[in-house]
Amino acid sequence: MFTRSSGLLAHVTMLPGPYGSGTFGRDAEDFIELLADCGFTSPAAIIKKCAKQLRLGWAYPLVALAGRLFGRIDIRAKGALDAVKETRLPILLMHGEEDDFVPCSMSRELFEACRSEKELYTFPISRHLHSYLLHEEEYGEKLKAFLEKYVDLTSETK
Repeated sequence: MFTRSSGLLAHVTMLPGPYGSGTFGRDAEDFIELLADCGFTSPAAIIKKCAKQLRLGWAYPLVALAGRLFGRIDIRAKGALDAVKETRLPILLMHGEEDDFVPCSMSRELFEACRSEKELYTFPISRHLHSYLLHEEEYGEKLKAFLEKYVDLTSETK
């Protein structure tokens, strides 16, 4: 269990380094537990999947170029799949089984690749980001149990 006076749940892509945007900086792992709702394996994988689904497969190289030119990011760089192989943080993955935007298989792939403690819950008849809406009680129970297991919620802030 992590004993902390404060903390934050974040998606794995928020980790610093080549796996995410690095928004929280190098010390992120000192205060973040990870939750992925509809977790995708990498920016490149989800963009390719969407381009193919929209019959715009030819657009992927243009999106990759635009990312480099305008966003200063390389969508082909390592992604969440690489991050979960290296993190020491506990990770909670929740995903709707009927998600047609980010396939549930991506969360399963993240789960299988993860070397730290991890939990995966899938929710039937739930589409993209609908798991909480359709399964509010169960979703809340899983999240609460995860937090109680890995985070000391009784610590007082000073």
